[in-house]
Order: sequence, then C-alpha cells, then structure tokens
Amino acid sequence: MQERTLNHHETDIWALTEPVLSKAGYKLVDVVLAKQDGQAHLTIYVFAHERMSVEDMAKISGTLDGVLDGVDFLDDYMLEVSSPGINRVFRHKHEFDIFKGLEVKVQTADGQKFIGECGGLDGDNVTLKNVDTDEGKKDIAINLENISKAKLFG
Repeated sequence: MQERTLNHHETDIWALTEPVLSKAGYKLVDVVLAKQDGQAHLTIYVFAHERMSVEDMAKISGTLDGVLDGVDFLDDYMLEVSSPGINRVFRHKHEFDIFKGLEVKVQTADGQKFIGECGGLDGDNVTLKNVDTDEGKKDIAINLENISKAKLFG
C-alpha cells in the first residue's frame, strides 16, 4: 500500500489535535494542509464508531480552532472537519486498525477485489474476516505491499 507521508506542518497539527480528539472519544484519521486560492485549507478527518452529526462536526471544529489559533504557520486558514466517508481511499496503514470491525473493500496489485470485515493490522498484514471465496466464507490476510487500494464499503 502506498502510504501518504505527512509533511512537517501536518505532523505538527497531528501532534496538537490527536490528544484533544482522543480525549473526546474520536479517532484522528488524517490531516491534509493545502493552499487554495492563496489561503491555507486544513482538512482534518475524524472518525467515531457512533454516527457523527453535523453538530458533532461543528463542535469538533470549534474545539480545534481554539487549539490551532496559536500555530504560527496557520496565519490565515480555513478549517474543514470531515468524516472519512465510504468513497475516501485509505491513505495510512493505521486506518486498518481505526476501521476494525467495519466492512472494507480491498483491491490488490494484481486486480483482485475482496470485501470483508476489517480485522486490523497484524504486522505487515491486513486481516479481512468473512470474505466470500470459492471455498465459502474465510478469513484472509493480505500483505500491505500487495494492496493497491482500500476503502470502507457499504
């Protein structure tokens, strides 16, 4: 799996926001800092196993705004807090642990597609449970290097 590397600003933002989100019961999935129309655009992807409402996102946004206001490289920025959603491709291997217990779709480098319950990481392997195979439902392990794409399913 081609893992996205955070730049040093994104790493700093991760370090500031992850403990705050964790304390509130949320998982930090990803941090993306980009320039749009000359302004910094910061997207923070947050997950909770319970359904997240628009009000939850607004509350998280307000809390994180307070945490990030003193960051010197974020003079003028727009903050977007988002849930990962089912269309977002996994960008980090830790997402297999975050989404443990949920249904995921994994495509391998040779084009095979598997749908199953995410069993999390075991070393460099991802476990998928209850995958439909020619022999019936099975648990399978796929090495991270063999994964070309993965995302939530359903």
